[in-house]
Amino acid sequence: MSQYDYFQIDLDNEQSTHTQLIRLAGENKRILDVGCAGGLLARVLKEKFNCEITGIELDHESGAKAAEHCKRVIIADLDQVNLLEHFSPGEFDVALLADVLEHLKNPGRILSQLFELVGEYVVISVPNVTHSAILYELLQGKFDYRELGLLDRTHLRFFTRDSILKLIEDAGFIPDRIQRTLIPAPRTEFASDTSRLPPEVCRAIEARDEADTYQFIIRARKPQLAELIGVNGEADVDALKNLLIEKNRAQAQLETELATLRKKVAVIESENSKLARSLDWYNAKLRTALASQYELIEQQNSSEERKA
Repeated sequence: MSQYDYFQIDLDNEQSTHTQLIRLAGENKRILDVGCAGGLLARVLKEKFNCEITGIELDHESGAKAAEHCKRVIIADLDQVNLLEHFSPGEFDVALLADVLEHLKNPGRILSQLFELVGEYVVISVPNVTHSAILYELLQGKFDYRELGLLDRTHLRFFTRDSILKLIEDAGFIPDRIQRTLIPAPRTEFASDTSRLPPEVCRAIEARDEADTYQFIIRARKPQLAELIGVNGEADVDALKNLLIEKNRAQAQLETELATLRKKVAVIESENSKLARSLDWYNAKLRTALASQYELIEQQNSSEERKA
């Protein structure tokens, strides 16, 4: 059974990768769940979002479990299978690849096949190899694989934001939504010890746009016919594709800048909270000191009145 069969999905947790994947996949869709494991996502998409799911899975036991929630499950090795021999062009609205591409020898090959099979878009999640926790590990001479996480021992490919976008674009898709799961380095599986690193190095690492990005969650759509046809009625696919790539990269950059601003706002709000707590503490101390002084003055006045 796959190690990924033991997760649970909390749809109220909007920061969860699973929740973001499900919401981007949509409702009432015909979905090809590539690497479906035991059907964790398939179950929720079927029961709560009225989707029809077809799965592909390497592990027989997980595939049998996923079949309880899928219309059909194919047991296949994604590094070997030709999806076009099993499915028809346009058979699905959406393809879902939840933490799959990093496990493949040639992820671009599968994406190119999916371009023929889906009518609308693909939804993808991949870990971010430029997370600050990995950089801290590298600066200390470490690159240790683990059972799960950013350096899962079954990962064959590693992606930055730009490299995953290029892989998707090279397959013909146009990324139109880039979301993130954010986890600061101290809360990851690495629990990085930065005490021996120069403070200025740590500040530079944490100041990067994707420092806390644990995973990228990306929706990428197929281009519309009008986007591939020139004004003279002839297709200038390469030129138009490059323009669309530039537009979507600009949008992605704006989203990155927005994420950075949100991070800065969160830091300011955290500092304000700390200041408020400090102010409350000082006010409490001041009230206690004033009360003590007032009590002392009252005692002195009472003593003088008795003497008089």
